[in-house]
Amino acid sequence: MDKGFFRVVSPREFIALLGRFPPLAPETVDLDTAHGRFLALDVPAAEDLPPRSRAAMDGYAVRAADVFGAGESNPAYLDCVMDVPIGVLPDRPLPPGSCARIVTGGMLPGGADAVVMVEHTLDMGAGTVEFRRSAAPGDHVMFQGEDARAGETALPAGRRLRAQEIGLLAALGVTRPTVGGVPRVAVVSTGDELVPAHATPPPGGIRDVNTHALCCLVRDYGGFPLPLGLVPDEQAAIRDALTRAVAAGDMVLVSGGSSVGARDFTLATLADLPDSEILA
Repeated sequence: MDKGFFRVVSPREFIALLGRFPPLAPETVDLDTAHGRFLALDVPAAEDLPPRSRAAMDGYAVRAADVFGAGESNPAYLDCVMDVPIGVLPDRPLPPGSCARIVTGGMLPGGADAVVMVEHTLDMGAGTVEFRRSAAPGDHVMFQGEDARAGETALPAGRRLRAQEIGLLAALGVTRPTVGGVPRVAVVSTGDELVPAHATPPPGGIRDVNTHALCCLVRDYGGFPLPLGLVPDEQAAIRDALTRAVAAGDMVLVSGGSSVGARDFTLATLADLPDSEILA
C-alpha cells in the first residue's frame, strides 16, 4: 500500500469511530461481583431514599426559626415535647417553640427542619432545653428523597460501579444489576528491539514496557487483558499474531509498527485481514 504522512485523529474523532461498533451483550450479576463494571441500563429508584427525613446527628429536632440568633451569650430556650427513638415514626408534628430529642437516624416530626447537635445544648430540667447554637433549615438533616427520588433515574446507563454506586444500589434494594460484558482485550507488542522485562537487553534493545502498562490500563477500565507476547518486525509473524488476537479478543491493542517506516508492517497487515477496514 502507498505510504503517506502519518495521520493522528483526535480523541473525539476516535470515540465517534468506536460508536460504529455494537456494544457487548449485557449480563445480570450479583451485587457483590458488580464492582468496577459498567451499568448497561438505567437504574430507576422504586422509592424515595431516604424514605423519610432523618436526623444526621444526635441532638434535638427544631424549627430553625425558633433558634435563630441563638449563641453562647444569647441562648434560646425550648420545651422538649417528645423523644424520637430510632425506627419510630413521630405521631404528631412539632409545635412552634418546642423541640424533640432525637438520635442519629431518627425520623423528624412534621414541622421540624433542622437538628441542633446535643453538644450545643443543655438540658435545664423540667422539660426545658437551652440552645447555644443557631441553626439553619437543613442543618444535620437527611431529607426525604435527598439521595434518590421514586420514579427518577438513580444511576444512568454507562456509569461505572464504584463503592459509592454499589452502596446506593444496596440502599435501593437492587441486588442484581444489569451490566455490560467484560471486553477481552488482546495486547500485541511488536518490534525486533524488544526483550521481556526480566531479560537484559542487548545493545540497541529495550525491555518490553507497553505490554505490562497496557494490560494495567485495560484492567483499570474494566476489561480483561490477553497479552499475546512479543512479535518481531516480520509481516508473517505480525499477521499470525493479529489473526490470533482478533480470534481471541473483542478488541486488539497493537504497540509498535504503526508508523510509516520501512519495517512498519502493522498497517498493511491489518488492511489485508479478512473483512477489515482502516478507519483512521
